[in-house]
This record gives sequence, structure tokens and C-alpha cells, in this order.
Amino acid sequence: MTDRVLAIIATQPIHPTDRWRVELPFRALVQHGYDAWVSDPKFLAGFQNATMIRTLIQPRLCINNDAGAKEIRRQLDSTNTRWVIDLDDRLDHLPQDNEYNLSNPPWSWTVRALKRADAITVSTEALKDWLRWEQHIDNCPIVVLPNRVLPGLITKQPNERLTVGLIGSPSHLHDWKMIRPALVKLIARFPEVRFLVMGCPIDLEDSPNLETLPVQTWGGYLRVMGQVDIGLCPLTPSVFNRGKSPLKWVEWGSIGVPCVVSPTVFGEVVQHGVTALLADSVNDWEQQAAALIQNPDLRHEIGRAVKHEIEHHWTENAQTCEARWRAYIGDNKWTSARPSERLWSESPRSLSLA
Repeated sequence: MTDRVLAIIATQPIHPTDRWRVELPFRALVQHGYDAWVSDPKFLAGFQNATMIRTLIQPRLCINNDAGAKEIRRQLDSTNTRWVIDLDDRLDHLPQDNEYNLSNPPWSWTVRALKRADAITVSTEALKDWLRWEQHIDNCPIVVLPNRVLPGLITKQPNERLTVGLIGSPSHLHDWKMIRPALVKLIARFPEVRFLVMGCPIDLEDSPNLETLPVQTWGGYLRVMGQVDIGLCPLTPSVFNRGKSPLKWVEWGSIGVPCVVSPTVFGEVVQHGVTALLADSVNDWEQQAAALIQNPDLRHEIGRAVKHEIEHHWTENAQTCEARWRAYIGDNKWTSARPSERLWSESPRSLSLA
């Protein structure tokens, strides 16, 4: 058996979670010489090709029926293939207005799958502790693999006007409602500033300096992110949000964009006044955003500091890829890619969605 690691992405188009937790890390693995692959599940009907695979990785929502985990475990055992499940949210406590409340499978199904896995990967220490101590998953390793960016993924774009951005999926409606009063005041207070709101249907009155956009394609999302000069990253202090990662701050920080952030999650990783500005109340959100709007030097200082922080601690590199590979193959001693029989016609150094 080779050291090939295969990930299955079950959603088409690819969910943003799968982009960050599977596709982009696998792209980094391939770039560093590891035999990694991404595929659609229908390509492996019955896992007939699993003898070529050392490890099978599936994102959180991989079980679509209550017997699914047991069957996957049986098939992988027949080929001595490891099963790793990735989880990046507390799916037992979805907010009522979260768009995934109705579409997610019952949490009990996911727990049964997690307990049959050979390893679990998560995005934060909080998720690891929650699985270990509250969900009582103690039969397999739980490895923290933080969300990171790839160099050059987002490119800063020049703007005619200073742009303040609030960008996310519809699942963040509860968080955005929290800062709505401050946002309304800021839009009226700074008519010369462009306010760009994308992805979440928050109710705001039309204004000449307000631009609202629906959810974008992946390429469109990256382009819009690059248009922002000041980022807003609100997270309410809910049980669900405490399992989140500071991904939006990481994304914008990779191009030197200063952000106003919530203490929830972000407070664990940012230095107030150095790599971001913390805001805990509606008044805080207005005052801190206004400080960045009115002070170009402050924007520059925080932007430079956060870019340095992301480049040195939140970017995929050879060291993080090595740690990822160890978590996937389950060996104490990691092994780089080696020549192997081709499962597909493409080079093993390419990344394919079959």
C-alpha cells in the first residue's frame, strides 16, 4: 500500500468549509511533494479503489444515513485503510437562524461516525476539548490543524474610496444583527467611505455609500475580500461560536487589512491595538471602526503587524504540511511522497476534483 491520502468532498459546488479544511490544505500538500488527492465520492463507489489509499479523509457532513458510518468502517477495514473525519464546528448547538439547521444530519449520526474513526482533525483546541470531555470521544487521536492561508491566495486590490467590509455566509446573520446599530451609524457618519456588505441578508436601508452583494462564487469571494481596507469580524459569545476559528481575521490579515473583531475567539489570538482592535459593545464597534477610518497611520501600523503575524504563524508551509501528513497517516515518523502506481492518469503532484 502506498502513502496516498485521499479526501472526499461530498458537496458540489464545494462548500467554503471544504475549501479551507480540505481543498486548500491538500493543494499545499501536493506543492510540498506529498501524494495527496481530492475526489468526489461517486468516483469511489463501493471504495473499489481503496487498496491504493493509505488514508481516507472526509469533512464533517459525510454521513447521510444512520447506518452510513458502520458501512464505511466495514469497507475500509477490508482494505486496511485509515479513516479520518474533519470537524470545524460545534454542530450540536447551531443557532436557530443558522442556515444549516435543517440541512445538517442529526448530530447523533455524526457522533457515531466520529467514534468509528481512526483519527479526528479539528480547527481549534476548544473543539478538541469539547469532543474529548463533553462528547466522550476517547478512542482515537484528536489533532488540532488550525485554518491557515496559502501565500498569494487573496490579492489586495486598489480602491478609489476607502472600503469597510462585512463579509460572510448567511449563517452569520445572528452575529451581524449584533453590530447593525453601529453599522447604521457608521454609514451615515462617513458618506465618503464605501461600505461593502456581502453574503448575509442583513436588513440595512439603502444608502449611496452602501454596496450589498449576495453570496459569491469562490473566485468572486476572493476578489471581493481583496477590495476591503478595513474588515469587520463580529462573533456573538454563543456556544456555537466558541468552536469557531479566527479565519476571517487570518484571511484579511494575509493582505495587511486591519480589522475590528469580537473578543469571542479573536480575543484569544489578537493583540488589541497591535494586530486588531477589539470591540465588545455596540459603542465599541462604532468607535473602533471610526478610529481606523479616521487614522491612516493606525491602519498602516495594524495592517503591517497583522500581515507579519499571519505570514509567520497562520500560513501553510513545509512545517505545517509535515504536521498535517503525520495526523493523516498516523505514523510517528512522517514520510514524504514516493513514486507509486497511478490511480488516475494525471500526475500525483496535481490536485484534481474527479
